Amino acid sequence: MKSIATKFLLPVLVLAAIFMAVDVYRDYRDTKREAAELVDRQAAMALAFDLAIRSYVAEEIRPAVERLVAPGEFCPETMSTSFVARSIFDKVHEDFPDYIIKFSSDDPRNPNNQAGPDELRMIQFFNDRPDTKKWSGEIDLDGRPHIAHFNARRMKERCLRCHGDPADAPASLVERYGPAAGFHRPVGEVVALDTVAIPMSKIEAGIRTGSRRHAISMGVACALLVILIAVVFRFVVARRLAMMRTHFERIAGQPDASTMQPAEVRGDDEISALTRSFNTMVGKVRDAYASLEQRVRDQTADLRKANEGLQREVHDRTRAEEVSQQASDEARTSAERATRAAEDMERLNSAMMGREERVLEMKEEVNTLLAELGRARKYEHV
Repeated sequence: MKSIATKFLLPVLVLAAIFMAVDVYRDYRDTKREAAELVDRQAAMALAFDLAIRSYVAEEIRPAVERLVAPGEFCPETMSTSFVARSIFDKVHEDFPDYIIKFSSDDPRNPNNQAGPDELRMIQFFNDRPDTKKWSGEIDLDGRPHIAHFNARRMKERCLRCHGDPADAPASLVERYGPAAGFHRPVGEVVALDTVAIPMSKIEAGIRTGSRRHAISMGVACALLVILIAVVFRFVVARRLAMMRTHFERIAGQPDASTMQPAEVRGDDEISALTRSFNTMVGKVRDAYASLEQRVRDQTADLRKANEGLQREVHDRTRAEEVSQQASDEARTSAERATRAAEDMERLNSAMMGREERVLEMKEEVNTLLAELGRARKYEHV
């Protein structure tokens, strides 16, 4: 048999476990979403820096350098947006080795810019969608999940001088990189991607570690809460119910209801109301028991009187038999006296029969009342 405390605490434990699981899951989900949003903003900012550097080189530095060098000369260190941006981000990469900041191409002049399989798929993605310039989201790069931002660079008319026919390209460019890589590009084709990708593996590992710590702290908090609830329940409910049960068992073991005592009432709640109701019932039982004892005493007195009357009747019957015997002897001489004696005898017998039946009934009533009081029968042969 389970105690009421066990029946109460089991649902509390289940609810606490469900609450903890939901809270840990929500914390993990929200933390992961916030981390992904933060990483996405960081990747977007890095890409914006990359594009700003390229734009500044193309719009400010290159025109200024072209005015300083001989016609047809090309200095990648100051005139190539890709060279400058990559040089800057190579420095950044030293502090953030897990980050991918890359100018990816399917036919680069610099082998370091060669696109990998995942980046080649993205180049094809942009080629299949001429109106799409940027894409961002979660993607696997080199077998690991990343939050990535891609910016497609399409061939434009003004770029054909360096990426069209090698014969039209600056001689220094051809001399430095050769006449094969990066040439013969049609207008509108995606020639490269500005790629910024931040790995999620370390971030997710940190999130899982934080979730485990949160789960442990929540488990400890829930355990302490359940223990506190158990202690409060014990003092407010279980202990008082145990006292009432002990009182009930003690009363149930008492053979005499007149000795029943009311239980102590503490507080003003449902258990106190139950105790008061029990005390009211005890008072009524004691009154009923006292009334029943009085009825037993009354019935016993009536039975005593009936017995005395029966004894008198027996004496009268014995006397009547003697008289009858005398009357029988005298019957030979007086029929009239015999007839009267016979009539008297018949009346006496009728009276005696009624008296005996009443005595038996009264004895049975006394035995019944004694049984209600839990006492032994007084008259066995009834």
